[in-house]
Amino acid sequence: MTRLILMEDTQGTPVARLLDALGTVFERRTLTETLSSPEDARDTALILSEEQLVNAHGRLGSRLKELVCRYRHALLYPFRGTAQGLRALSDCVGGRANAEPLDGGDEASYFVSTRFPAAGAFGGLQISPASATTDFRVRIHESRHPIEHIVSVGDGGLFIRIAFPSSELFVTSSTAVFDVEAEVDANLAASTCFSALVPFLFFLHHCQAAFWQSSCRGANWIIDDVNLRPRYGFIDTRALAAHVDELGSAVSIAFIPWNCDRTSPEIVDLFRARWPRLSLCIHGCDHVGAEFVTRSLAHALSMLAASLDRMRTLKANTGLPHDRVMVFPQGKFSRTAMDALRQSDFLAAVNTELVDDRTGRGVRAAELLRPAITSYGGFPLFLRRKIREPIANFALDLLLGKPCLVVTHHDDFRDGMQPFVSLVRSLNALAADLEWTNLETIVSRTYLTRTRGTSVDIRLLAASTTLQPTAADGTVGFSKAEPLVDKPFAVSIAGQRVDSHWQDGTLTFQRAIGSDLAHIDVTILRPERTPPALRPLRYRAKVTARRYLSEIRDNYVSTSPWAAAAVKSIRRGH
Repeated sequence: MTRLILMEDTQGTPVARLLDALGTVFERRTLTETLSSPEDARDTALILSEEQLVNAHGRLGSRLKELVCRYRHALLYPFRGTAQGLRALSDCVGGRANAEPLDGGDEASYFVSTRFPAAGAFGGLQISPASATTDFRVRIHESRHPIEHIVSVGDGGLFIRIAFPSSELFVTSSTAVFDVEAEVDANLAASTCFSALVPFLFFLHHCQAAFWQSSCRGANWIIDDVNLRPRYGFIDTRALAAHVDELGSAVSIAFIPWNCDRTSPEIVDLFRARWPRLSLCIHGCDHVGAEFVTRSLAHALSMLAASLDRMRTLKANTGLPHDRVMVFPQGKFSRTAMDALRQSDFLAAVNTELVDDRTGRGVRAAELLRPAITSYGGFPLFLRRKIREPIANFALDLLLGKPCLVVTHHDDFRDGMQPFVSLVRSLNALAADLEWTNLETIVSRTYLTRTRGTSVDIRLLAASTTLQPTAADGTVGFSKAEPLVDKPFAVSIAGQRVDSHWQDGTLTFQRAIGSDLAHIDVTILRPERTPPALRPLRYRAKVTARRYLSEIRDNYVSTSPWAAAAVKSIRRGH
């Protein structure tokens, strides 16, 4: 991997914090240390800010280019486009650099070149709107060196490459740096974090720096609430299966366990024949309002036990397996529910929301740079996106090593299957190697790797992980977030127990690299087995009424224009 140096005179800059959050292996050096460094830096990359460039220009003058060209790759970022900064950049590239503010018009969109492989799924995409408060377009004239606009804004560039004979300089003309410490309450959107994050990731991928990366390219389409009947609302289950066959895609039904005894043999056979392309995950327990927004661990454990007990009944009666993946009803959950999930047989949660509804708090933005959020008791929370989100948001997920997970409800199929077909084809166009499969497979194959010399670091996310073969020789250092301080953990690789160490919320262990697939389990010893919840008759009657009324709404009211209009009129008090 390429050695990476960050030139900074002040510790803890926003760029340094971003590198740390990405798990990047890098060295910090002051300008003085960089100038006095005698070694050949041909296999090294350098990141420096405009301030550092100006300071170096003040000390080196016309010899600034010699410093930059000592490195195989160099990134100038952040860059404000001050007069001193433009003068230093002009001398460095042997030309004339100028900068213009964005006007906020039609030209204020980012367009990503298709000729830069490290752009990955972003190649050819246009992202709007560009940020006129932090970004500007840069043009370089009269330089004898080739200039490439990797990300263009109008007729200027936001992310530019200047190719020297044996090195290259990249410039990101933005003051925005992704704030890893900010508290966020929603998933990332490409349009709001593009200049603060995406070109930076392009650079790290391009120069092959050592940072956390995931090789899993899983994709799945999740449909909430649907039961195993020929039709539910606007969904014709047979037509859905036919499109899954035609497209080679995969659909997971977020199945309400309460429906475990209410299935159609024909549809069960249809799912069984297409597993894992058609699969089931678990959608709550009774699917009542906020059933997993609880402060009681015992209550959450009993609800999870009841949920799994019903799914085992479904499997016993039909032969249909299910994924040990939870989708919260209405997307609502609490930290306590996540702690309970870690102590259960579930592997992960997949959700549209990320806020703890008990406290109203979100997570550090750094959590969204990884395939799954692990700050809730170490239990992985994978985020999914709605069908009508911009395609650039899915490209961002792929760039960050996240699976492509789509959420819909039956009424998203009001106009037929075309939205499904269109998005599947768009996602396949983003990444030809997408693997459409069930959620449990995606979860178990998603982990982070980082290569350092002959050793490899692996960051586990789920309690059960299947590793892919690696060609590296040496030792693997494993780590996994496990903040439940009062629980004893056990680690096994391919069924063999290995020693592990716990410190400050992280479990670590080592193993020599093997070429074969290895299955790793991280379990809680002596877990508290909670019996399924036994709820009073009145509660069960209310759940039954809610479930039948919901199906009447979805199957008859929603699909009938006059019935839907009548219900709206009643609700308005007319």
